[in-house]
Amino acid sequence: MTVRLSENLPINPNGGDVEVVWEAWNASNWEALQLTAKNLNGQPITDLKLSPIKFTASGKVEFTLSRPGTQISVNGETNYWLRIRIIKGNYGSGTTLGQPINLTYLSQKANPTEKSLTVQNVRGFMLDDAVLIVAANNSQTGSIKDIILKYKKLILAENINQEFPVGTTVMLNSSASFAPPSVGSIQLDYTYNKSANLSTCVTYNNFTYVKQVITNNTGFSPFARSTDTKPYLYLGFDRPFPNPAIALYFQVESPTSEELSVETTNPTSPRLVWQYFNGKTWENLSVIDETSAFGDRGLIKFIGPSDFRETQEFGKTLYWLRVRWESGNFRVQPPWRRILTNTIWASQTTTLQNEILGSSNGNPNQTFYTVQSPVLSGQQLEVQEPKIPSLEEQIAIEKLEGKQAITIVRDETGEVETVWVRSHEVSEFYQSGMGAPLHY
Repeated sequence: MTVRLSENLPINPNGGDVEVVWEAWNASNWEALQLTAKNLNGQPITDLKLSPIKFTASGKVEFTLSRPGTQISVNGETNYWLRIRIIKGNYGSGTTLGQPINLTYLSQKANPTEKSLTVQNVRGFMLDDAVLIVAANNSQTGSIKDIILKYKKLILAENINQEFPVGTTVMLNSSASFAPPSVGSIQLDYTYNKSANLSTCVTYNNFTYVKQVITNNTGFSPFARSTDTKPYLYLGFDRPFPNPAIALYFQVESPTSEELSVETTNPTSPRLVWQYFNGKTWENLSVIDETSAFGDRGLIKFIGPSDFRETQEFGKTLYWLRVRWESGNFRVQPPWRRILTNTIWASQTTTLQNEILGSSNGNPNQTFYTVQSPVLSGQQLEVQEPKIPSLEEQIAIEKLEGKQAITIVRDETGEVETVWVRSHEVSEFYQSGMGAPLHY
């Protein structure tokens, strides 16, 4: 059996000294196989940590069955099964399986000595995150000091050391060590010591096996042209979608820095076309694509079609969706980690009220900190004032922050004890001046 791992994807062969066992069903129990590992050139492998047996290297695995195999049902599929189990160890730790993929691109050129990165999307980035700026000939690491949501800016703690053009990749610099193997292909070659006249054979065309019956008077065509002239992705479901809105979540792997550093000539964004089978033909399906053509994690949203029908693809009769790569190019082929159904975005947040940040002594350039960070959008900041603002000031404040922007606390005699005035958030101080409402 020839095992080829996916190219340019890291693995962690020393993560817990993983051990696996290969087993075949012999009609009564799962029998462990005696294995021999060789490289792709057929030479024996002595370093078992880097071996196709453990899926930590490409190569060949040889074994001999002690008796003819028999069929067994596994997950509802009856066939001749070979299974491979991890019995000890793992492929690393610090997994990022549950973390989002933080990846974006510069929408404006970044200049040396500056600290500001204007990007296409700041979603998923947080203060103090380590980021990696990846260009064709150079890269730079840094940490996020501030995020300006309105202008989609990441403010770094460090100066930018060179000019980065529009389209440069900015990604989360993760230190997770979890790196399981990714199998690109498995090919089985075998020797069977029994001779017989050929009476039937199976052809494989358009991803479908067809059993051909051979007689003296009839023949068959072993090869058939593919019915798909462009690349397609097929997704099969065991039941039709209901008519309300449907959301499928696609979690895309973060590309490597080597993949992102490859220069592309006149790149054009890929265009994808989604389709479903209506019982007669493939019909285009209107979708809302949050993934930007599988360039980022996100939801694919659509309304379940009322005329969705079953059809047979790859030997399975299911309700099939398919997406066609119509035009354009992927800068990096989108590697997926998983696809989930019935999903919705959610945030885990905590609401804090009446938190005192501090008291000013009147000097400039004072800094106050919240107990928790980051602070999500929707915060309210109030400043204690010695007296009630004038009528003109009240009108200006309430115009910005609403009728509840001023809170007056009175004592038992009705005298004003303290006044809290809500401050207004602004993106910059260029229009600040005397008489303007409180702002930050």
